[in-house]
Amino acid sequence: MDSGTPNFQEKIKLAREAVEKEEEPYKTEAFKIILTKLIELESFGNRKYEKEKVGRKKTRIKTQDGSANWYQSGSTTEKIMKLVDSGFFVTNHTLTDIIKKLKSYDYHFKQSDLTPSLRIIVRHGDLDKTKDLPDGTRSSRWTYVKPKE
Repeated sequence: MDSGTPNFQEKIKLAREAVEKEEEPYKTEAFKIILTKLIELESFGNRKYEKEKVGRKKTRIKTQDGSANWYQSGSTTEKIMKLVDSGFFVTNHTLTDIIKKLKSYDYHFKQSDLTPSLRIIVRHGDLDKTKDLPDGTRSSRWTYVKPKE
């Protein structure tokens, strides 16, 4: 953001007014925090979001830059979703299988690192969590599989 724009000058003015009764060193720190928040609010407000229905129980958020991912770039969820998209979950896989597969891509996770992301993916509808195996038997551990469309 250009510091010469009227909008930026207005934010500086608002931040100054907000801290005018404070004493140093709190005044300077409070000013920095308030100005940062005002700038963040504007940049967040400028993003255009559009909900896009995608398949079973899924809503993806489409942003101005054209990306259509409901998960954050670089996150554990994204790494698991890459496995989903590659077809890894066509068959049932346990947490141990998922950890081994991610290690082959040089991503090292513990089970406790993966469970929150897997839970989110299951709730989003991209994976099913089950103990039932395709051959009709029942596993002693939870397995994850891509839902049948």
